[in-house]
Amino acid sequence: KDESDRGMSLILAAWLDDALDQYLRTRMVNDVKVVESLFGPDRPLGTFSAKINATYGFAYISMDVFRDLNTIREIRNLFAHDRGTISFATQSIADKCKTFHVLRKHNATEKYPELRVTGGRDEFLVTSLMYTAYFIIRSEEWQHQEFRATEEEKMLIHNVIPRLMKSLQPDKEKP
Repeated sequence: KDESDRGMSLILAAWLDDALDQYLRTRMVNDVKVVESLFGPDRPLGTFSAKINATYGFAYISMDVFRDLNTIREIRNLFAHDRGTISFATQSIADKCKTFHVLRKHNATEKYPELRVTGGRDEFLVTSLMYTAYFIIRSEEWQHQEFRATEEEKMLIHNVIPRLMKSLQPDKEKP
């Protein structure tokens, strides 16, 4: 509660970025060299945005979660790059906080007004922490998977080779 709006937004977004990073890593093969080549600065999954896109692109999250994560990222960027005095009361930020799908659903169904989440700061705080906790829990539930080709996959690959070789041969002119 003592943290500034700018500080809180940067810290919570960093925690969420870390949780999303871990979530994606647990869904990859257990090959440290390959996984590390995807993360880090100047790597395909080196940014918060890229991790959000990958998580949605691989169908690990819904469109609503995708939009909420991007809204958190956008708010984080506003606080990180605006040198002026801004807060969760700043209209553009307050408007973004009102778009969190998870809170709109919660607030619409919560019958006790005191349990509804309102105000930009609380909306950002609750949404960021909820998604951070979600990705941490999901990461702990999942174990690295080892790829094992099924018999069907092996047969498919085996059957494709002759077709491929045939298609690569030059066409013989017909007499």
